[in-house]
Amino acid sequence: MAMVKLGDKLGNILVKSGLITQEQLGKALALQQGTTKRIGELLIELGLVTELDITIALSKQLGIPYVTASSGLLAPPKDEGLETLVPAEFASQHLVMPLSRNANSLTVACVHPHDLILIDNLSRLTGCEINPVVTTKADLEQAIAKFYEQATFQDVIDKSYELAEEGSAAAKEEVLNLDQLKEAAEEAPVVRLVDMIIRQAIRDRA
Repeated sequence: MAMVKLGDKLGNILVKSGLITQEQLGKALALQQGTTKRIGELLIELGLVTELDITIALSKQLGIPYVTASSGLLAPPKDEGLETLVPAEFASQHLVMPLSRNANSLTVACVHPHDLILIDNLSRLTGCEINPVVTTKADLEQAIAKFYEQATFQDVIDKSYELAEEGSAAAKEEVLNLDQLKEAAEEAPVVRLVDMIIRQAIRDRA
């Protein structure tokens, strides 16, 4: 098996790795003409390689790590605000997910780490230096769905606490109003008491 060099073309890496032949690569490159598809996509469609094969080849090409769902590395912490740093819509649309943040450095999992426009946009969005790792589309889509679904669920829980606090404040206000009525009964004429009761009933839509 030939030695793979950093920066080699993806097709050449696959040939050197013994996954496809030079002839198969040539046919795929011919089919690629006139399309916008990446060579990796075509080779997967032709059944010559798997998505994981392409992921590993990209890792070798760019000199970056690759991760899988089974490694547990596609399950970022829920308490670091990563889901707000990279919103769910952006993550789903561009197939990218934040994994960890260290000061101004953000590690993200993506399917197309060689997409420099995506990396630049992500850097502008987050204000961080981006350190990409590569993974498969299937694993990343599953991880994004799980991560942001749980983040959304946590938002619901937080909202329920807010509503509970608002309800508690309203209950205290109601008790205060009843106390005011009691004071009125002790200090004011009956007419004033009746008037306050009527006003309170109107407010409560009694």
